[in-house]
Amino acid sequence: MSAEIIKGLILQVYEFQEKDLIVKTITNKRIFSFVALGTRKPESKNKFALLESSISELEIFLSRLNNKLSKLKKATTEISLDLNNSKILEFWRFISFFLNKLEKTSNYFFENLKLAWEIINEQNYLHIVVFLLANHLVLQGHFISFNKCVKCMKNKNLIYFNFSLGGMFCKIHYKNKDLQNISLLKSYYFLSLNLDQYLKFVNTIDNFLIYEQLKLFIEANLYSFPKNLL
Repeated sequence: MSAEIIKGLILQVYEFQEKDLIVKTITNKRIFSFVALGTRKPESKNKFALLESSISELEIFLSRLNNKLSKLKKATTEISLDLNNSKILEFWRFISFFLNKLEKTSNYFFENLKLAWEIINEQNYLHIVVFLLANHLVLQGHFISFNKCVKCMKNKNLIYFNFSLGGMFCKIHYKNKDLQNISLLKSYYFLSLNLDQYLKFVNTIDNFLIYEQLKLFIEANLYSFPKNLL
């Protein structure tokens, strides 16, 4: 059986037996664990590419059986977060909490994860948190319409957004008077595009307002936020 080459974000690493590691990773197609034999040996080169928060190229013998672990052949680091930076460390501790709750992934989500790892800094990490949290909802089974009315699926005359109601509403299907400003509505819309555009067009105030609504929705429908982070 030949090894497959995949890119994955290292989510968790556990010591296994005397010289090995069990590694959990998220890729563009799956979330799974594999065994990395011999990576606790001092001379192992693979262990440096298996640090939590690293995006690495992984050459793996993928198991076809549910009761057997895949095995690592070779690992090479592609992107690493600067965890010596307190803000970036805080970001990783926070976002990894949610990533480890996922049971499935998608190419769209993973591509935006990779982009986030490439461009993250102290100025944009809170925007990245909001974008990734909002887009992880569909992977948790919550369809949220960021760019079309949830009733008619049209993108004209959108006037209101609510996570708990499923997303956007047009003026025909939303009858209440508590309308939202155009800037905030556009910010919700950019959650349906890609991270680059969200960072470019969404201001700090709107990003914070979305974060507050996201937090309420996630804690009501999924799980409590980690304490003392962000």
